[in-house]
Amino acid sequence: MKKKILFGLSLLALIFYVSCGKDDDSTTTPEQEEVEITSFSPGSGEPGTEVTLIGKNFGKTASGNTVKFNGTTATVTSATATQLKTTVPNGATTGKITVTVGSSTATSSSDFTVLEPQPALQITGFQPMEGERGSSVILTGTNFSTTAGENVVKFGTVEAEVVTAKADELTVTVPDNAVSAKISVTTDGTTVTSTEEFEVFSPAKWTQVESYPNEEGRVFGVSFVIDGIIYSGLGSTSDHLTDHELWGYDTTSDSWSKKTNFPMAMDDKLTTSTSFVINKKAYIVGGNSLQNGDSSEVWEYDPNNGDGGSWTLMDAPFPGAGKQKATGFSINGLGYIVGGGFDTGEGTESVAEVWEYDPTDDSWTSKQDFIGSPFELGTSFVINNKAYIHLGMTGGSEGSSEFWQYEPAEDSWGQLASIPNERLYAFAFSVGSKGYIGYGSTYVNNQASYYEDFWEYDAEGNGGWNELMTPQGISEWVSPIAHGVDGKGFVGLGLANAQFTSELWIFEPRKKL
Repeated sequence: MKKKILFGLSLLALIFYVSCGKDDDSTTTPEQEEVEITSFSPGSGEPGTEVTLIGKNFGKTASGNTVKFNGTTATVTSATATQLKTTVPNGATTGKITVTVGSSTATSSSDFTVLEPQPALQITGFQPMEGERGSSVILTGTNFSTTAGENVVKFGTVEAEVVTAKADELTVTVPDNAVSAKISVTTDGTTVTSTEEFEVFSPAKWTQVESYPNEEGRVFGVSFVIDGIIYSGLGSTSDHLTDHELWGYDTTSDSWSKKTNFPMAMDDKLTTSTSFVINKKAYIVGGNSLQNGDSSEVWEYDPNNGDGGSWTLMDAPFPGAGKQKATGFSINGLGYIVGGGFDTGEGTESVAEVWEYDPTDDSWTSKQDFIGSPFELGTSFVINNKAYIHLGMTGGSEGSSEFWQYEPAEDSWGQLASIPNERLYAFAFSVGSKGYIGYGSTYVNNQASYYEDFWEYDAEGNGGWNELMTPQGISEWVSPIAHGVDGKGFVGLGLANAQFTSELWIFEPRKKL
C-alpha cells in the first residue's frame, strides 16, 4: 500500500513538470511596429517655432519620443500615436527631421528649413532729438517694414507721415498738431515705443506791434520796464532836439499812453543816460545835457504816484564827475552802473568803474573795477542774479565782441565766449535762461559797417551763441530799446535802415509744446 502511494505522488509531480514546460514554450514577444512620419508643418521656421508632425506609431507620451532636427534634439511638448508637437531647437540647421520610439526611427522625406532669427521690432534712436512741426525725423531700429504704409508711427497719440522706409530706418514728418512725447512704431500688429521723448517746439518769430506815438521815434534815450509796462523817454530826435516826453507801452493791450514829462527845460536835452529799476521805481542816472554837459544827477520815477507818475531828484548824485553812455542793471534790490565815459571836450574818455546804488539810504558804493578794457555804450541783460555785458565800444569808435559776466554777490568778473562780430549800438535782452544780442554797427577808418544779425546765448547750457532769424525788412538797426517781458522780447525805436523809426517788434523765442 505504501509503495502505491509513493508511486502516485511521483507520477503527479512528473505530470505537473511537463505541463509547466509546455506553457513556457508557448509564450512569444510581439514585434514593435515601425514609426512613420507622413508630413510636418510648417516647412520652415526660426528656432523656437512650433512644428506639428503627423505620422504613425508615435509614442503616446512626450517623453516616449525623441525628435531631432538634422541631428539636434528638440523638445516634444505633446504626443499622440499619430501627432507630435515640438519646437525647433536653438542651434538647429536645415535638414531632415527624425522621430525615434524605442528601437524604431523614422526620417522625414523632405528637409525642414531653419531660418535665421529675425531681430525684434525695436526703436534704437532718432535724430534730431527735437524739432518743429513739419520737420523731418529719422528713426533707427530693427525689423521695420520696408513698405512705408505698413509702419504706423505716432508722436504720442498723433499719427505721423512715413516718407521712406527701410528695415532699419524710417524717415517721418512731425505732424502738425504734435506735442512733445515719445515716438511709437506699429508694424504687423506689434508696437514699440522710444525710450526718449521727442521735443516739439514752436518756431521763433518776429511780429510788428503798435508803433511809438511820435512818428520818428528817438535814439540815446532811456527805457525800463515796471509791471509789464515798457517806458521810453528822453533821447534825441532827427533834428537833434530832446523829446522830454515819457510814454508807456502796455505789453498786454498793445497800446501806448502818455506819462509825466521829464522835468527839464524845453530848450535843453538829456541823452545817453543810464537807467535801472528797483522795487517798481526807475532810476535815471547821469547822461549828457545840452546846456550843462555830463550830468551826475539821479532821478527817481514812480509810475504809481499820481496820474502819469512822478519824478524826484535824489539827494545823492552819482559820485565824481558826470557819467554818460554807461551800462545799468539791477540785481537783488540794488542798482549798478558799469563803465561809461565823460566828456573831455575832444571826445569821451571811457572808464572801467563799477558803482552800486542802494535806494534804502540813497547811497553809492564803489565796487571792484571791471578787469578788462574801459568801455562805453555796452549792453546788458540779467539771468539768475548775474549780469551779462557786451562791452560795446572799448577804444575810439570801434566796436567790441567781448562778453563778460559780473556776479554782484562775489563782486567778481569772468570773461565768456565773445559774440560774433565786433559791434556797438547793439540791443540786448533776456528771456528765461537765454540772452539775446543783435544788430548794431562798427566803425573802421571812420567808415560805418552795420550788422543784420541776431544771436541767442544759452546761460545754462553750453554757453555758446546761436544765430536766429531777424525781423523782416530791417537791415540796419542802431540803438533801439530792448526788453524781455513775460517770455517775449520787445525791440523798437532807434535808427532802422538809416532812418529814425517808431516801430516796435515782438520776438517770441521757440517754445516747447
